[in-house]
Amino acid sequence: MDSSGPDVPASKSSLKTTSSHDDKHFLSCIYDMLKEPARFIFTHLPDDGHWQLLARQVAREEYAGLLVVREAFFDLHLRLKSCYKSMIYNTNHEFCMSLIYPEDGCLRFKCELQVDDNSITAKRLRTYQFLENVLSKNSVNVRLRFPSKGHFVLNVFAMEEDKRWRNLLTTRIINEAEDTKEANPENPRDEWGPDVDV
Repeated sequence: MDSSGPDVPASKSSLKTTSSHDDKHFLSCIYDMLKEPARFIFTHLPDDGHWQLLARQVAREEYAGLLVVREAFFDLHLRLKSCYKSMIYNTNHEFCMSLIYPEDGCLRFKCELQVDDNSITAKRLRTYQFLENVLSKNSVNVRLRFPSKGHFVLNVFAMEEDKRWRNLLTTRIINEAEDTKEANPENPRDEWGPDVDV
């Protein structure tokens, strides 16, 4: 009898490898299928709009401009008060984005502002950002000033107590303001706000 025929069972190690891969793929598919529609729309756009399962369907043109939101944003049950686009045109002296977090949430936040052409160091750009955590309102305000006109990228991060930083969202800001504000004083802290140190 030929030992290479189809009747010969696979070794335990090959069965385990195949099973492990199939299980991971299956669980990944299940995880995607069980996402809430409002969460799923940020990464998947069905050809048939009815399968968005949303009260208001997102148009294809609108989908392309949605904010880049990461899994952590939903895992931590955050909400945006403003700035839902992946590209924002700013004409004001100061830009503000606000997030709401759950009442029982014990989160720390930080943000990173980058300039497209790397003409300004990260250390200097840090003085143009101010992150205000208002514990009484369960909200975080990301306040930005800009050193010049140009294209900037904003990343916002959060960390649960004793865990690692996780990227929440990314947006591109095109600053068109004629007059720019002065930088904030240098400080070593990521966030400020009433009762933050309590």
